[in-house]
Amino acid sequence: MLISKNLVSGIVFVAMAVIFGFTSWGYKLGTASSVGPGMFPLILSGLLGILGIAVIVSGLGKDAAAFGRLPWRAIALVVASPLVFVGSVSFLGLVPATALLAFIGAFASRTMTLARAAAAAVGLGLAVWLIFIVGLGITVPAFGQWH
Repeated sequence: MLISKNLVSGIVFVAMAVIFGFTSWGYKLGTASSVGPGMFPLILSGLLGILGIAVIVSGLGKDAAAFGRLPWRAIALVVASPLVFVGSVSFLGLVPATALLAFIGAFASRTMTLARAAAAAVGLGLAVWLIFIVGLGITVPAFGQWH
């Protein structure tokens, strides 16, 4: 008997929801009118848990196909891109670090071209600048020490 991808994915979602749900309990939840720092992660983990259960249910009773090979290149790039972001944001600034994150992560797809990855990086960098720096007025440096 093969296990469906939906079943495994749902179990991973529920496990992540439980982990993040427990970590949010270390923060004050607050009330509906005065939300504390633990409320948002708790709500998100609850929604992720519900999504995981829905995915598990959709995977039950279905014929499962073999998993096949794991896409190690894609996994490595998806894990590496936020790590590069965290490591570079203080030096490069929010906009270039976000563009770098998008550029690296884009190559998780085997069909990605250099031009499309660059366009995604520029587009996401611009969107982050417009939303967070211009729109919300967040005081994070848009560009780091290098410019």
